[in-house]
Amino acid sequence: LAKAIMSRLFHPSTVGPETWEGYIFSDLEIRIKESTDLYGAVLWPSAMVLCHFLEANRDRYNLADRNVIELGAGTGLVTIV
Repeated sequence: LAKAIMSRLFHPSTVGPETWEGYIFSDLEIRIKESTDLYGAVLWPSAMVLCHFLEANRDRYNLADRNVIELGAGTGLVTIV
């Protein structure tokens, strides 16, 4: 299921310069499109920290099949992971 979800593409409209970044979490490659002009289209360092924490502690904090709301998702990386 995760691979099917990850195969979907989302292309947000951005203003200004754009960059693509790739990340690997739980053996899945996630490509994120960022805009350097917008706060909402930027991958914030805190999102990376939380993703690494969730991956390293997946047995203790298993969120599979749980309802979770992410407020202020930025690029949405934490939601994806």
